[in-house]
Amino acid sequence: MAISFEDIDTRYVAGEFGIDAFEGDVDGEYTVSLSEGRFDISGGGVLTAFGGDISFGSFYFVPGKYPEFGFDSVEFHDVDLMLMTAPFEDIAASISGNLQGYIRDFKWSYGSPSAFRIWLHSEPFPGREQRITAGVVNTIEEARKHMDTFNLEIFDYKYIHIGAKLERGIVQISGLPEGEPGTAEQNVLLMGDRMFLFSLGKISIFRMIIRVAGAARGDWPTVWGSIQRAIENIESGEGLEVE
Repeated sequence: MAISFEDIDTRYVAGEFGIDAFEGDVDGEYTVSLSEGRFDISGGGVLTAFGGDISFGSFYFVPGKYPEFGFDSVEFHDVDLMLMTAPFEDIAASISGNLQGYIRDFKWSYGSPSAFRIWLHSEPFPGREQRITAGVVNTIEEARKHMDTFNLEIFDYKYIHIGAKLERGIVQISGLPEGEPGTAEQNVLLMGDRMFLFSLGKISIFRMIIRVAGAARGDWPTVWGSIQRAIENIESGEGLEVE
């Protein structure tokens, strides 16, 4: 069975999936086939929204007690992070900047991801500031101290580099594509700009840096459990702690 669509307004589609409406349109063409209980949806589509576009490749779905699904690629091109994250301002935070990158060979089974390759990074873009609102770093104790002392609400950053790979139950994370190992400088996930802070006649320099020591590498079930607890802490208003 072949399915094609052109200039579908996302404001109407979003509501069908129970998410907030956003402005954009979708184009694509897919072929759907069913074999031995597995649906394969082959083709490609493009979502034009958030100041850029997000392209989608083929994907599959296996229904059942433990549903499985996956896709071969999702590519991000000049996506305005502020437009994408603004709806979450009241929940967590918003981030401004220009997003590039991909998520490839993603698989989900037995209630968690089982494989993926990720490279997401910011790139300078005219008219798009690179800032993070305080909410996203308020859960980090050292950052919260400076926020309280200097009444900070916004952090400027130089870049965001997030690379990760999950394969055969092992995940690796770094500041390079797909979590490849690198130097200490290369393994910075978020590099903040220097901020000159004034208090009681003194000048302090503060910069937000999030890095991994070498390529973080470990057992995925343990990492996934930490992520789930972190999300639960955010939803409950508690501090964020990832082991």
